[in-house]
Amino acid sequence: MSDQQNLIYYFDSATRPDSFGCLLKKLNLNLGAPVMKLTIDGGKFCRARLRLGFMPAKAL
Repeated sequence: MSDQQNLIYYFDSATRPDSFGCLLKKLNLNLGAPVMKLTIDGGKFCRARLRLGFMPAKAL
């Protein structure tokens, strides 16, 4: 689900009973920006700093 007016993307984890929101305006979505991924493994992330959990990833 997304809030297009406030540029927030909400998603669920298949392994946790939580929903997360990510501020899209805080991410680099420009052409040529590096591919990033968010790994949620064992709950090791800080919800308040969710965007900082995105790590470089290999493009498909």
